[in-house]
Amino acid sequence: MAEVKKVLILGGGTAGWLSAALLAKLMGSRVDITLVESTHIGTIGVGEATIPPIVAFNQALGIDEQTLLARTSATIKLGIQLRTGVK
Repeated sequence: MAEVKKVLILGGGTAGWLSAALLAKLMGSRVDITLVESTHIGTIGVGEATIPPIVAFNQALGIDEQTLLARTSATIKLGIQLRTGVK
């Protein structure tokens, strides 16, 4: 099997950028990562929330959560709830 040398990530957004960040951290200069995102689609601002596994993800990237929260003026949500069939 050939070694992967280039990775193309289609779509920015949260998933695209987090994928690119983790691949860059894990693979370093061994792989060339290109992220392509639309210039026609602006920030949607859906009020995304994160769930507990983000803690391990931030640790893998070497991100200190307290610093991240302070520098981005982030807020902590105590929970999220999915309600289906509610009118």
